[in-house]
Amino acid sequence: MKEKRIWKLGLAVALAMALGLAGCGGGGGGDAPAPAIPDQFINNVTVPLTGLTAGGGGFSAATAVNNAGKVIGYSEDATAIKAVRWSVNATTGTVTGQETLNPLAGAANTYSAAYAINTAGVTVGETESGANNFVAASWAANGTTATALPLTGAAAPAAAYGINNAATPQIVGEATFGGATHAVLWNSATTAPVDLGLLTGGTSSSAYAINDSGIVVGEATTAAGVTHAVAWSVSSAGAVVLGPVDLGVITVADVGSVALDIDNTGLVVGESETAAGVIHAGMWTLNSALQPTAKTDLGANGSASAINDANRIVGHLGAAPVATAWDLRKLTVPNAAVVETTFSQATGVNDNNLVVGVQGTRAFVAVPK
Repeated sequence: MKEKRIWKLGLAVALAMALGLAGCGGGGGGDAPAPAIPDQFINNVTVPLTGLTAGGGGFSAATAVNNAGKVIGYSEDATAIKAVRWSVNATTGTVTGQETLNPLAGAANTYSAAYAINTAGVTVGETESGANNFVAASWAANGTTATALPLTGAAAPAAAYGINNAATPQIVGEATFGGATHAVLWNSATTAPVDLGLLTGGTSSSAYAINDSGIVVGEATTAAGVTHAVAWSVSSAGAVVLGPVDLGVITVADVGSVALDIDNTGLVVGESETAAGVIHAGMWTLNSALQPTAKTDLGANGSASAINDANRIVGHLGAAPVATAWDLRKLTVPNAAVVETTFSQATGVNDNNLVVGVQGTRAFVAVPK
């Protein structure tokens, strides 16, 4: 489970380096004038986020950031990888605090990872629950104790990948049904998971993000056995209204795709793969029926990981990946590097354009100037 999610975030390179194998919502539109190009990220301030390095290898990765400057992710300590929450000053990038988001209590539970955080500061991810068993988990805004999300009707392994800003936050991820991985919705942190289902003839699905309107995006296998980006619509009561809807691939020649994030206007970001195995960052524009009305190729050898309320998409581009930002108002103009080094990947962005990710084997936060 944890290896799968690290790959989904585009952190395979960083993880390999750490192991010694190598050297959520809003956006689109807006009436503000487009900035000069290259955009504001070129002259940013990039601050490494110190990991849990005591006795460990020092690897850390930031996965998401909320508007209050709370950054979450995971890092090595002396025994395992654990979820981490950092507090960052949105103006200077100064790190003012670091906390470990602990696994579930128990001697066998050494692993945890945090993948999403909402405006209120509630964090979701996964934790070990018994040796080599993984369950979805949440952490309160000001807490460090893991709470396992219910698995009534489902089974482990399970993980939570996205959370929205509803009055009672809705959480999405995946759990096991009949030995297969299915996308799921937890309508609250205490309710049983709702199976979001499969594409006709498909065998697995996963949900990675949910916006404030209850639109969920992720991936599912088709009857042909390939993976496609998909979307669902769910009600405030937790019922599936529509989906899964196959969003298809970005270009006709592509063979697979995955949707990683969605904003509140129906813009979906992720990646699409060519028959030659080249991954392209991509964007889908959805209508109210979850049908793509436009598909945009954002560049080869890359992935679009997150989108915010301020016209920004972040991810990475390049065979030796560089953390990258796209301006939705100037998509035809060359993209801006978030950090000026290779082997960097941006995984999250808030509405203040604070960007987080991993650079080499260290989590970073980049403050635009």
